[in-house]
Amino acid sequence: MLGPKPVNWLAADTTFSISFVVVHFLYIFIWLTDIFQLPVTDIWYFRNANCPHTVCSTLAMCAGSLAAFNIGYLILPYKLRMEPMKAVMPWQRLGKLLVRISCGLLILFVILVGPQFLSGRYEGSTFSYLPNIVFQVFQGLILAAIAVLVVSRASYSGRSKRIIWLDTFLAVAASVALLLHGDRSTFLIIVLAILTAYSEFIKPIKVQTAALALAAMFVLLGISGLARHAVEGRNLASFYRIGQEKFGDSLENAAVGFSGSVLTAFVAVDHVPGDHRYYMGKQKINAVAGLIPFGRKLFNVQQTTETSSSVLFTYLIQGTTGKVSGTGTSIFADIYLEGGYGLTLFVFFLFGLLFKHITTKARSTDDLRWKVALVSLVAILSISGRMQIVDLLVRQVAYPVMYMLFFAYVLGVHRRGSRYVMMKPPT
Repeated sequence: MLGPKPVNWLAADTTFSISFVVVHFLYIFIWLTDIFQLPVTDIWYFRNANCPHTVCSTLAMCAGSLAAFNIGYLILPYKLRMEPMKAVMPWQRLGKLLVRISCGLLILFVILVGPQFLSGRYEGSTFSYLPNIVFQVFQGLILAAIAVLVVSRASYSGRSKRIIWLDTFLAVAASVALLLHGDRSTFLIIVLAILTAYSEFIKPIKVQTAALALAAMFVLLGISGLARHAVEGRNLASFYRIGQEKFGDSLENAAVGFSGSVLTAFVAVDHVPGDHRYYMGKQKINAVAGLIPFGRKLFNVQQTTETSSSVLFTYLIQGTTGKVSGTGTSIFADIYLEGGYGLTLFVFFLFGLLFKHITTKARSTDDLRWKVALVSLVAILSISGRMQIVDLLVRQVAYPVMYMLFFAYVLGVHRRGSRYVMMKPPT
């Protein structure tokens, strides 16, 4: 034993491993067992993944990468959870403020893009610059809000407890609105953030309960995938009708849709270094520039096949980069393009170390920064198998912490010793 058992199984290693297996191995499992109907009958010749050797080699490298991650995660010892702590009033105020600002940003976003966002046909998530910024801030802020709100629940009672249910309802309502639009990923992240925060800081969720919830959520995501392309004017009634009519197809839609991202891994191994030399960091230029406000315009960075893995895979698989719905990427493929399998093993090992460090810090200190980081991390890891590394670590984990710190500063919530206190404003 490298250390005591984890206090909560719903942790970064579990979520990352499940997401990685679904994205990189479920597709081949479906093909081997023929439990669902795939778009074509022969995976070896599907969309440029045209070689049994390439596919088999890729799956072997994916398995090795997952093993490297778990080695990195297990090599650091666990730390026991601190005794339950009583949150202080500034946490409660901060949590409620973050939830309300998040919902306000979502409303602002809908105003900017138009009400058809919630009722029209799903056309991806390509918006103009200002709506995109608003939506990105909303995504990070809602994760920070959920973490702070749930942590502060320890001292809620009576009338105050009803307030937390109101804020939770607002967060869930926001996720449902996004699901109606067709944004399954953000819905999944918000719901998992709530479950993670509750399981980590209030009461661990049983494995059986989580399995049932996961199955129900998978079916719901499948229904959303069917509804977003089949219903012109979407609302709760039409969403429910599609669920009734195509309930049997929902699980298949979700399984094939999420697992299909493994094709990018096949294409990556087929593309480099045979057809193109390793990119050596070039594929991250667009993502890194996008972290700076107006960074892409300031540095004149364009989304091309040389600067974005998702654009590259869209071109290699669909033959064009101009379609509304891109092919996306996978975390293995995104890293493999830069330096091959050796780099991938090393990065996944570092992932394990980093995720374990965040977990132990969140469980062994009362610092809100680490708790927000942990909730954001576990939530985003639910779709990490389909993400770029920069978005995973910076946009989805570091940004929520930064937003929390900013609004804590605005409220005057400062750290003093091992407690957070409300500092009096200067006179």
